Amino acid sequence: MGLIKTNDKCIGCNKCIRACSCIGANVAREKERGNIIEVDPKKCIACGACLDACEHGAREYEDDVEKFFEDLSKGQKISVIIAPAFLANYPRDYGKYLGMLKKLGVHRFISVSFGADITTWAYIKYITEHKFYGGISQPCPAVVGYIERYLPELLPKLMPVHSPMMCTAVYARKYLKINDKFAFISPCIAKKNEIDDPNNQGYIAYNLTFSKLVAYLKAHPVNGAQPYTDEIEYGLGSIYPMPGGLKEMYTGFSGKMLLSGRWKESTTCMNTFVATKTVSRTAGPTICL
Repeated sequence: MGLIKTNDKCIGCNKCIRACSCIGANVAREKERGNIIEVDPKKCIACGACLDACEHGAREYEDDVEKFFEDLSKGQKISVIIAPAFLANYPRDYGKYLGMLKKLGVHRFISVSFGADITTWAYIKYITEHKFYGGISQPCPAVVGYIERYLPELLPKLMPVHSPMMCTAVYARKYLKINDKFAFISPCIAKKNEIDDPNNQGYIAYNLTFSKLVAYLKAHPVNGAQPYTDEIEYGLGSIYPMPGGLKEMYTGFSGKMLLSGRWKESTTCMNTFVATKTVSRTAGPTICL
């Protein structure tokens, strides 16, 4: 079952096809009401480019917000890990939204900035110990999904290190001894694919995208909630999702730029993927962010 679907508003304008990086993921089909564009879940990587391109509201996506609140209301013990971009996107309401979740029963709140510190440390350790030059960082599951489906020859170039989300979850379970179910407050539709990947051993149970989580909280006001915040201190991890964030963390953690070669980066998933193509044909150190 795919994460992105076409609804009845589609008029077959083909803008989603033009925006998509995956050949065949958007398929034109003739229906009784005319031409519409459907999504092939086997080829879609859930990058969300088609949702941005569609001007008709004809694309929808799935996350776990409804299931999360249903389970929370039944008394399921859940802790939340939070993408640092959530604070950046909602600086005035960050504490308010966490307070509402706390009032509804969420147990612990841990920023993925902490996990980004772990990820960067692991990158530096692996690169220096193995002289692993020409690698691709893998916090973005859409890029990883593209490589898995369309360019498997680049799989050995992926950094053998979990994403900040997964590093946070593993640390919280193993070292903080938090045995709750984990929910991830996420900017990314494709994180659901990473969460559900059997290789990640079910550490995280719910993907809560920013827009659907905030929409739910606005539609279901929580009386008596007090502002709350995340609970664990972290270092430079809060800049990880910013353009150039990993590069700045790498330099900050190591005290110097260990790699004098190229750093390919972009603010969009698939532009980042275009940079990854360079890895397979570029001599010398190249890190794609």
